[in-house]
Parts: sequence; C-alpha cells; structure tokens
Amino acid sequence: KITKKKINITIELAGEKLKIIDKINWNKKFIDPESEERLHRLSWIIDLISNKKISKNKIQWCESQILDWYNKFFSEINFQNVKDSKWTPYTVSERISNIYLFYKLLNINIPESIKLKIEQETLFLINNLEYFKTSINNHIINNSRAIYFSGLILKKKNFLIKAKKIFLLNYKKLISQDGFLREGSSNYQLIFHRWIIELMYFTKNEDVNFHRLLSNISKKLFIGSNFFLYDEKKIKVVNFGDVSPDFKSEWINSILSFNGEKKNIECWSNLFTKNKNNKLILKNHSKLKKNIELFPNSGWYKIKKFNHKIFFKLSEIEPKNYPGHFHYDQGHFIYLYKDNEVFSDTGRLNYLNLNYI
Repeated sequence: KITKKKINITIELAGEKLKIIDKINWNKKFIDPESEERLHRLSWIIDLISNKKISKNKIQWCESQILDWYNKFFSEINFQNVKDSKWTPYTVSERISNIYLFYKLLNINIPESIKLKIEQETLFLINNLEYFKTSINNHIINNSRAIYFSGLILKKKNFLIKAKKIFLLNYKKLISQDGFLREGSSNYQLIFHRWIIELMYFTKNEDVNFHRLLSNISKKLFIGSNFFLYDEKKIKVVNFGDVSPDFKSEWINSILSFNGEKKNIECWSNLFTKNKNNKLILKNHSKLKKNIELFPNSGWYKIKKFNHKIFFKLSEIEPKNYPGHFHYDQGHFIYLYKDNEVFSDTGRLNYLNLNYI
C-alpha cells in the first residue's frame, strides 16, 4: 500500500536542487535541459536509495512517484517523439534501468501495471537504438543494459538475447585494449564501468558465459578507471573531458573504494553492500601501483614522483572524431602537487550557450 502521508523531500538535478512537498511537478520548466532529463530519468531515486539508510516512507513515496510518472506520460509513447526530453532513447534507457535497480535492490515486487509499460518502453527503445550516422558511443551499451534489465523484469528471453547481441556487436569498438573507454572523459570512464559492473552482477544467475565476459571486461576497466585516481584516501579523480550531470562525481567514484561496507554518504557502493554477491565486485578490483603508467595505445600517461603527479592526454596519432565526451585536449595535462590541482581542465559549467569566466 502506498502512503498518503505528505512528505517534504529535496532531490538533486543537474547542478540544482528541487524541493518537493508531497508530489513532483513533472511539468516544471528548467533553464538547463539536463535537469529536466534527470527528473524524467528517475536517477534521483537511485540517489535516495544509495544513502546509508532510507526510511520506509521515502521508499513508498518513491514508488508513488514512479506510478505518477507513468500515469501522466505513458500515453505519449504512441507519438514516439525521440526529441522530447522524456523520450530520448538515453532517457528511456536510464528510466528502465533505474526502475529495475530500485525494485531489485530493495527486494520489492514490481507492480504488473508498471511491467506492462516497461515492455512497451523496451519495444520503443529497440526501435530507436542509438546508432549514429557514422559511429556509436557509450549510449548503445546503456541501451543494451536497459533492454537486458527489462528482460529480467519481464522474464522475456527475446529481450535478453537482443540485449546481449547489441552488447557483443559493439563493446570492443568502445574499449581500448588497455581498459579505457575511447571517449576521452575520466568521468564517463567510471559511468561506463558502472554499467558493466551492474550487468555483470545481475547476469550471474542468468547467463554464465555472458557473466564471465562482463567480469573480464570489468577487471580490464578497473585498470583504466584507477588510472585517473589521484587521492586514494578521499577517492578523488582528475577530470578530463565532460563530467556527466546524471550523478555526482563523488557518487560514481565510490566504485574505486568499494569494500562491501556502508558509507555515510550517498554513493554507488552503498547500493550493493547488503547483497551476497558483493564479492563479485571486489574480486575484479585491480590497479597498477607504479610511479609511471604508460598507455600509448589509449593516449594516457601518468607520472608520480615525490609530491608531484602529472597526467597527460597524448595520442601518437590524431584520434578519430568519434562521438564522445572529450574536449579538444590533445597534449593537455593536469598537474598536482601534494594532491592539490595546480593546472587543470576548467571545462565549462553546462551545455548552455552562456559565457562563463
């Protein structure tokens, strides 16, 4: 039974907070479209359940908002407007995956009414996969992840097969032999790695061969992900390229500090601490402990000496112009002294056409 009690809650969007009393105003207008997208992706639900503790009232409230979203917007699926922020394939992928994680990790049965809608959303997604004119980027793997999770929700073998086929056709194009996502962003490296870990985690009892492949990919990605780590105590990562507005850097960086124990902050690692399979994540955690790390095939270099650390983005040849999250940063470096940034990539605040100093 869903609670009728009013609740005051604040959720994180893209660089701003939204205060809510009782129900979300889904039609609220935002200056930054990334805030609107995060609202409709339901990513903030994963924020809430990744706290050290979450009350029963908040869980019930989250479920009531999921139901409310579908009641208000599901009929729009018939228009198939992929340019609408609610119906971009990436947003649909995130919404399906976040709903799966919410119910699965909290061990709650998904209402049949939601299952029927997720099935239709999945068919919509399959018809609008994110293959671009000349190439692909990380989005296609997120599409695959959502379709696989949908297959688990609905127990539909054809969705599981489709998701696996999409994944197998594309993952090698996106990951270098050293374990780096080819898109030039340290933050998206960790986001992509998160998807692989979650797929690995939930395929354990479904598909032994697929699970083993994902486990090997995750182990390789840990080399790339740990490369960007400069402060092991505070789990701080240097920022090359874009930083996603979907989840805070600190939240996603907790992949690198996962130890099976709850932390006192909202973070990804808290989602899996109560689960018996958390050793699956721990066993793949690998890092290189060298003062000099050279990955010429991927264009990444790191040198550590005394209190100095310097990271380079430097490819031997001009990188291909794949869809990605890189900046024009060939030859760019980040220099740190005593783990304080001296020279860094300042980037920009958001995707808006505004001027910032």
